[in-house]
Amino acid sequence: MTTGADIAHRARMVLEACRAQKLMLATAESCTGGMIAAALTEIAGSSEVVERGFVTYSNEAKAELLGVPMAMIAVNGAVSEPVARAMAEGAVRNSRAQIAVSVTGIAGPGGGTPTKPVGLVHIACTREGADTIHAAYRFKGGRAVVRAQSVAAALDMVLRQIARGRRRVALPGGAAPSRVVGVDFSGAAQAGKAIWIASGAIESDTVRIERLVPALELPGGGAGRAAALAALVKYVASETDAAVGFDFPFGLPKQFVRENDWVAFVRGFPKRFPTVARLSALGGRPRKEPKRRCDSEAKTPFSAINRRVVNQTWCGIAEVLRPLIERDAARVPPMQRPRAGAPIVLEVCPASTLKAEGVYWTYKGRSKSCRAARKSILDTLVSRGLLVRPGRAIEKTAIDNIGGDALDAIVAAVGAHRALYDPRVAAKPDPLTAVEGTVFF
Repeated sequence: MTTGADIAHRARMVLEACRAQKLMLATAESCTGGMIAAALTEIAGSSEVVERGFVTYSNEAKAELLGVPMAMIAVNGAVSEPVARAMAEGAVRNSRAQIAVSVTGIAGPGGGTPTKPVGLVHIACTREGADTIHAAYRFKGGRAVVRAQSVAAALDMVLRQIARGRRRVALPGGAAPSRVVGVDFSGAAQAGKAIWIASGAIESDTVRIERLVPALELPGGGAGRAAALAALVKYVASETDAAVGFDFPFGLPKQFVRENDWVAFVRGFPKRFPTVARLSALGGRPRKEPKRRCDSEAKTPFSAINRRVVNQTWCGIAEVLRPLIERDAARVPPMQRPRAGAPIVLEVCPASTLKAEGVYWTYKGRSKSCRAARKSILDTLVSRGLLVRPGRAIEKTAIDNIGGDALDAIVAAVGAHRALYDPRVAAKPDPLTAVEGTVFF
């Protein structure tokens, strides 16, 4: 469920991204009734970014304030892609803003039809000199839930539109990855079969996946955990021009960390937690397990010490991150400064990326509906410009893999690429981030 903290986090990211590119923002809202503008202006200093907000609840307001043709509304309906696009474009045209986001939808509880049910929301974002982008969402829940999800999705779309400007964050140390790798990680006994790796090239502002394989197919790899993880560490170290996204927790909640910085924590991790059982002993009841701040912000499904992921946490930190750190074979921002000639290793969360895109559907399983969901997720990533359509063999593998691990590796690669546009990747971390880490999505 989207919370106020989720929306506030996204609003801060939008303000930071707009400031970085000196953009003024306008909003054009129908079903959200000014909630996007309110979320942004709740934050001190937002006047540097927010130019104005239009609340165009009626069709007449859409026409009078934004210039949406009444004929367009009559033909397509107010809740439609053409109207959402026209609203965003009209907001830029009728303001001094360079970027604008629009929302039009059916929040409920009434107003839905068989073809346009309650929860259908169209969101568009335009920027001067760029194509308008659009997405349709079918949110579930009551009126308040639909409206909150719409605000979060709209803020995410603003971030995507800014990223499409092909302006990556300038990384320190001269690092400028031209490749991307996504790893769906596992600490299972047969990790070589469970870990999937998607790798490919960064093309302008999108990703082209060129290879999708389990870890047992890496040079020197095997089905067993020891061989698979050793091969994975060597492979990551060899990807010297890549941003590599792993989907396991890179840290623990601050209350469990004795060190003052993350690198010292990783180096001392195996000594303090020599076994998975020792780490697992930190956990409590699932609903009361402490989370890192970044887990709450990214809406990751589990705490780092949850029994479902604690094995991944231990294996990832002890057997992947520590060897890479000890050998200075990779850099992990924002806790470490990137450098040219070393891969950038990032904590990503496929579930968080899918939630941000509004496509976090049930896709892990053998059923026809799960397979259809895997295909729909892949199609959505392509249609939104986050991914170049993979070759047939890769696409088939991602859709046919019943555990969803192959697809998760692709989504992890998308998350790693998105991180290159996130100001946090190059920023000096605050004291809590310097210990707990950051989740990119």
